[in-house]
Amino acid sequence: MPIVMLLALVSCLPLPAAAEETTYLLFRHAEKSDQGDDPVLSEQGRQRALALAASLQQAGVTRIFSSDYNRTRETVAPASQLMGIEIELYDPADLEGFANALRGMSGVIAICGHSNTTPELASLLSGEATEPMPESEYGRVYTVVVKDSGGTTVRATQGG
Repeated sequence: MPIVMLLALVSCLPLPAAAEETTYLLFRHAEKSDQGDDPVLSEQGRQRALALAASLQQAGVTRIFSSDYNRTRETVAPASQLMGIEIELYDPADLEGFANALRGMSGVIAICGHSNTTPELASLLSGEATEPMPESEYGRVYTVVVKDSGGTTVRATQGG
């Protein structure tokens, strides 16, 4: 997906009203190299990570989470550096526990995961079914908005 499209997709994400809702932005890591068990990002992935950083800053992200893999940490590292927000690690093998922890947080929370965990986490946070993400897809962003009044919405924004 062209970087401009990614910027346009994430810049359309709703900003939460202060203390009235929590917004979770869930996305898969950027494109990876095909080398080893814990690959790093490819050049295309590094470019996507840079574009994502600017978009997450514009969205007003207050916390950044990543699974503890090179490709996920490298995807959110530019955003972490740009905004001065520490990357917090989570265990993708315990998505239910992580979702429970996330429910106690507020603000705009960015969560970098994997094709097999991101849709599931979006479902856990929203209470709505989400479609599986193919291994070849890198552009989908789930926006889950939880209102303090009790309403929850989920939207998947599709990229290339």
